[in-house]
Amino acid sequence: MIDLVLIDMDGVLVDFARPALAKFDRLDVYDNWPPGKYEIEEIIGISQDEFWEVLDNEGPEFWAGLPALPWALQLCYLVRNKVGSFHIATSPSRAPASSMGKVHWLQKFFDPLFRRYMLGSHKYLMAKPGVVLIDDSDEKCKKFVEAGGSAILFPQPWNANYGLVRADEPHGGRLAFVEARLDELSN
Repeated sequence: MIDLVLIDMDGVLVDFARPALAKFDRLDVYDNWPPGKYEIEEIIGISQDEFWEVLDNEGPEFWAGLPALPWALQLCYLVRNKVGSFHIATSPSRAPASSMGKVHWLQKFFDPLFRRYMLGSHKYLMAKPGVVLIDDSDEKCKKFVEAGGSAILFPQPWNANYGLVRADEPHGGRLAFVEARLDELSN
């Protein structure tokens, strides 16, 4: 039985990778992503501090202006139709501007009064039986399951489910995968 679904933003609803890579003039990396490698700063060969310093200096506009991924609305409809509702669970960067920009994004995307979100990097604190996290981070999914919840690792080139992304299927087969996992977890 599923009581609550938490949906991640970056990499699940929001295209963070391309705009972040563009800030470093490294869009070439996106189409040649090393399978299963999550840390974007390592891929482009800079330190974590260098990476986040550049993005954190962009202010809330960077986060508020990130494009929705092509399947974002359909994913939300899918979850709502299967479970009834959902909440957003997103990890802001180290800069307060990230949180502000993410909230602005959510209110533009959903509704100016949208309030069904949790900001914080310790998503596992919300884990318990009946709660499902949909996230693109192997580590966050692992910790969520270890803490007593269930998780669906959203297929992306940078996680362990990279092999499930199918160019010949709508949205790379991602939504079909999520739907099948939601059905499994509902039984």
